[in-house]
Amino acid sequence: MANDRFRHQLAKEARQWVTDGLIQPDQFDRLADRYQFRDLDRSARNRFVGILFALGAVLLGLGAIVFVSANWQVWSREGKLAILLGSLLGINTLGFYLWRSPRQRLAGQGFFGQMCLLLGGLLLGANLALTAQMFHQGGPLSTLYLVWGGGVVAMAIGLRLVSLGVLGVVLIASAYLTGLYDWQIPDDSWMRAVIEHVPILSALAFWPLAHTTRSRLLFGMAWVLTLGSLQTNLWWSYMHPWVASVLTLAVPFGLGWGYRDRLWPALQHWWLRLPLPSVIHHWLVPGGAIDPRPLGFQTITQTLTLLWLMGTFYVISFWGFWQDAARPYDPADFVSWTAIDVAVAAVAVVLMVARGRSAMADRTGRSITEPVLWVMVLSLGLTLGWHYNINPIPLVGTFLGNVLLFLLGLGLIREGLGHSQRVAFWSGVLLWVLDIFTRMVEYDTALILKALVFALAGVGTIGAGFWFERSIKSFAPADRQSTARF
Repeated sequence: MANDRFRHQLAKEARQWVTDGLIQPDQFDRLADRYQFRDLDRSARNRFVGILFALGAVLLGLGAIVFVSANWQVWSREGKLAILLGSLLGINTLGFYLWRSPRQRLAGQGFFGQMCLLLGGLLLGANLALTAQMFHQGGPLSTLYLVWGGGVVAMAIGLRLVSLGVLGVVLIASAYLTGLYDWQIPDDSWMRAVIEHVPILSALAFWPLAHTTRSRLLFGMAWVLTLGSLQTNLWWSYMHPWVASVLTLAVPFGLGWGYRDRLWPALQHWWLRLPLPSVIHHWLVPGGAIDPRPLGFQTITQTLTLLWLMGTFYVISFWGFWQDAARPYDPADFVSWTAIDVAVAAVAVVLMVARGRSAMADRTGRSITEPVLWVMVLSLGLTLGWHYNINPIPLVGTFLGNVLLFLLGLGLIREGLGHSQRVAFWSGVLLWVLDIFTRMVEYDTALILKALVFALAGVGTIGAGFWFERSIKSFAPADRQSTARF
């Protein structure tokens, strides 16, 4: 379904077309049925009422917070617990009733119910923090984020709400960032194990939820959390420098570039064939039927992978990155706590590669894009391994980083020219300009040379823009496609 802004504009134009005699009234009726013109007023009213409900809820919440703060020291511990638990249960009960009630008596009632459930997720954290304070239970901040995030994730999975899923991603990411190297968490505790295995746990929790709710926002955030934490674990693990250097780049790239939308329906078919209760089947297949509509997640993963490659190549192009020639490594810990996550990720990469080669190969039958990107990633990984394991090579590493950055920009420009994609073309041009600007600022060069290089880069960028805009034939089909085709 098109967005409301487009439908409003189309309805206005269609009425004018009828007045001008360009279309017949029956054609207008067909357009009205297809784009649901008659529901536009109700949608606008529901949205307005929902905004009023949200504003009123915020003001009501602020009033309740001020009232509780004014009387918090006066109330007994039992009274405080009653208020905390009562508010948590009351808000969640009200939200669930308004959201799932078969009688929608109020406009925007379902939206208001979802906002109440989101508020309930926020109140869960307040309850945990204040209850721990009342009973003088201290601990690291990451523990609060972890327990709070676990409760919100359970609510999101049970209710299949995107808003709670997004909040859960934020909380789990906060727990990971604050607790990964927190010395207050014992090494043999369950909290340490959960934080260290955030990559696989976040994938199991958020990816099915994103697929069942068909939320691109939730999927993108969960993908960044999973691959970001996996790469961090690999880079700082006590694995052999050769292994860590190669896997740190190869595994995230393989997962990001190798993902295909058709993997999810295949997983759903396999899940339905398992002899499991229907309740468990509905966890991955809501309603017991597979939705054939395209997800569009493949575009997200490949676009994020390109952004990740840009950032990685840009960071390693600095001379200062290659000054550290040592990595923490203990041969006794060759198989560290990342072994499980790495094994699962490696199996996933193999399955993804086996299911299909690349997005371009799916359409044209042949593509050199994926092998070239694999060569770039593996060459960087092997160079890092040599640098950390055999002999420091800062000059070669810096040169390789700039070459890879140049080649990636060249590939984006080629994709933009070949498929008339503005985003791909200008991404490649800006990547070149950023590399040139950074090198001129990083190294101590004469001001005259810097001025000349900046002037040439500016003239070249303007000239490339004019030439590109005049050379391509049409942007209409390609503008809707992603740069992930590169």
